[in-house]
Amino acid sequence: MEQELPSLFELCRCSIAIQLFKINVRWRRLTDVAFSLRDIIEEMRLSLKISLVVREALAQALKEVKRWDGKHSEMFLNDAKKRAMSKNEHLRTFYEHLVWKRYKIEIDDVATARYLIKVECRNWPLMQFQFACLYAEVEMLNDDFRFDKYRRATFKKQLSDHPAYDFWLTLMESRHELFFETERRLPNQKLTQCLIFAIRNGFMQLMEFIWTRIGDRHRESVGLLELRAMLFRARDGQTMRFLCEELCRMNPVGVSRIAWTAFFDTFHRMLHEEKSDVVVQNQFKNKFEFLLRNSCPTLKNRLLKMENYRLICDAFRYNLTETFAMMLEAMSPEEVATAREYVDRIFDRRKTRQGERLRRAMMRRQCTFS
Repeated sequence: MEQELPSLFELCRCSIAIQLFKINVRWRRLTDVAFSLRDIIEEMRLSLKISLVVREALAQALKEVKRWDGKHSEMFLNDAKKRAMSKNEHLRTFYEHLVWKRYKIEIDDVATARYLIKVECRNWPLMQFQFACLYAEVEMLNDDFRFDKYRRATFKKQLSDHPAYDFWLTLMESRHELFFETERRLPNQKLTQCLIFAIRNGFMQLMEFIWTRIGDRHRESVGLLELRAMLFRARDGQTMRFLCEELCRMNPVGVSRIAWTAFFDTFHRMLHEEKSDVVVQNQFKNKFEFLLRNSCPTLKNRLLKMENYRLICDAFRYNLTETFAMMLEAMSPEEVATAREYVDRIFDRRKTRQGERLRRAMMRRQCTFS
């Protein structure tokens, strides 16, 4: 299937935001970059409409870099005494080398990791090994010339406290068929800890490598336990979609009960405790939209129906136009008709102009199905 080409407006928006970020980032902190970019936009003297578009695009780029930084800060050991620099100090040196997806303000994590291994870390075997472990670069890890037995012994002394590196170093010395056997034997503890780490922090390639080699019983037990933590972090959309589809295939009722807590908490914090900073604006709104966008259809249908369509009714009650529209797009024809009954009851008690607009949007959505 051919990729749909974006509009010229979207191409310009993405290119301007990414180029402005690359030119100004160097090795500085994201907060410093955000202040600098704000001053640069003011000096450009752009029209109000263009200025708003550029600001929104830059905010999206900064949010994406913050996501990459938060995800990859987990690749370092937690013992600060062994490091001369903090976690983020290392990662800041890679900001200008991030690989962005084509036509999107999104970082390609896999392409970035491969570029850093090949170019920026070509004389840094330890960092090469860390990136290779986190992205399951099996061919590279099995390269005895790049990582010989002496280097592996050194890595074992330095990195054995980290679940991902301990998993790979143990796997290289074990029989694979026994290491991944979870149906007739108790699951290997190092394998389980690595899978938990991959799910929590959104390392899709590492999670998929383990997921395809273990049984459904072990997948369900670990996946359901870690689903809640992953939803509250809301860090990696691809990992969330994969895990959501797999778990809903095995236990949709359990998944919806666990996910409801994260969705409901995020939604009401968006209403009453919304917060922003210089890097990310409207943090809980972005998080809720992320969760809704990356949930599988089965989970969306179950969540939107819970507690008598509580989420869509609250979105109508508080006049959240964008969120209300996103929920309508995710609903089936039968659900829209049922949800409209609850929305009509709220509208009958409190008739407002904004409520009338949302109600008409719901009616138009219902008409498109029929």
